[in-house]
Amino acid sequence: MPKKIGIKIKTFFSRHFPPARIFVLNFAAVIIMGGILLWFPFSATKGHLRFVDALFSSTSAVCVTGLVVIDIGKDLSTLGQVITIFLFQIGGLGIITFSTVFFVLMGRGISFKGREIVNRRSSTLLEGISSS
Repeated sequence: MPKKIGIKIKTFFSRHFPPARIFVLNFAAVIIMGGILLWFPFSATKGHLRFVDALFSSTSAVCVTGLVVIDIGKDLSTLGQVITIFLFQIGGLGIITFSTVFFVLMGRGISFKGREIVNRRSSTLLEGISSS
């Protein structure tokens, strides 16, 4: 019985959540979770940020654009700055790597070409870090 349920769940997800939709939903989920974490009072030095400012900062961090409406060093607590750093890291790792993890978790295989793209992206990222 549990095996049939697992097959039905995989069939449902593969039918209703193609890779492009998974990509967009994961991206949006990380941005929203980051915005909520930055919105909590423990992330700010004085009270809490407005939700719009927290969401914009989260979006900017994940997209690695660097645009901010607040002074991160002054308005965010140490924990808020750490959350922002993690959001930068998630964005910097690249959506290809992020999506690959979800494909593996969903039980889908990764093609050889997909592995080559991830390897090339990872090596380029590591070369940029080591040369800095």
